[in-house]
Amino acid sequence: MHSEVNDLYRGFGVDKRYFNMLLISALIVSVQLIYPRAASAQLADVVQLSKSVSWLNPQFPGISVGMHEAEGGFMQDECPWIIWDVETTFHWFGVEVLEDQMMWSSILPESLTDQQRKALDERPFQPQFRGTENSVQVAMPLLRKALNSTGYERLEHVEFTLGSSPISVAHSGFRASDWPAVSPLAEGTFVRLAIPRDGVYRIDAEMMSSAGFDVAQVDPRRVALFGNGGHLLPFDNTKPRPLGLGRTAMEWSGSPSDSTWSANAHFLFFGQGPDSWEWDETSGHYDHERHPYSDSAFYFMRIAGPISPFTSSP
Repeated sequence: MHSEVNDLYRGFGVDKRYFNMLLISALIVSVQLIYPRAASAQLADVVQLSKSVSWLNPQFPGISVGMHEAEGGFMQDECPWIIWDVETTFHWFGVEVLEDQMMWSSILPESLTDQQRKALDERPFQPQFRGTENSVQVAMPLLRKALNSTGYERLEHVEFTLGSSPISVAHSGFRASDWPAVSPLAEGTFVRLAIPRDGVYRIDAEMMSSAGFDVAQVDPRRVALFGNGGHLLPFDNTKPRPLGLGRTAMEWSGSPSDSTWSANAHFLFFGQGPDSWEWDETSGHYDHERHPYSDSAFYFMRIAGPISPFTSSP
């Protein structure tokens, strides 16, 4: 072994002591290069923003358009905007909205100009986010069309929880993760159902008994099913994906008022398996994608939850 090491020194054409000095120097440089990376990993990648909008008095002589203009804001397409900065400890490549809460107040349509109403009717509410060298800039439109009415609203207060994202804002645009406040699996007794492929599946008294339940104690009106299917999630983070578990529709063989299981009573539901077929408009045929990580998709059946309506067979 020693002879092999000596041959190595001779192969480099250096003295053994000099070679060791070079090796130690290289290790020191490596430590110096690695340390900043380790330190940067400790930098905060989540910031909070809490801002209230100071609206100018409609009689203020400085208002340029209409009756709604904010202190420190600007006009774009005759609509008021404002830009807020949140300090960060490093340059964020992209920005993701983790949580948001906004407080709006109703305004009269007559208080808007024709151009403002046209812009709000045609353009969706779209905040914009951009990372700079040491901050995140949030550009907010301050007016919007009311979500569930024909009226209009103006922003009074906003709170954001923002996270650093590896995806550029230029490619991702406004990325909001509107996670549900409570998971449907938070309370109750559940049965996990594994299905191998797309198809219609049956839940009957025999299956409930094999799962260990006393069917006489299970009210079918209180049974609910949750799941998003098992198709592979998109690798592109800019594409939509389910946030939390959704409710899965079921058809009941009897009457919606049935509180017990008859001999042939059953639920039917369409389950989405792990593999998928997607139509490719460019090639004009279906592409088959086999799930590389699982051979089953999972649904969660809740027992004894609140009474909820379901579709019954005609």
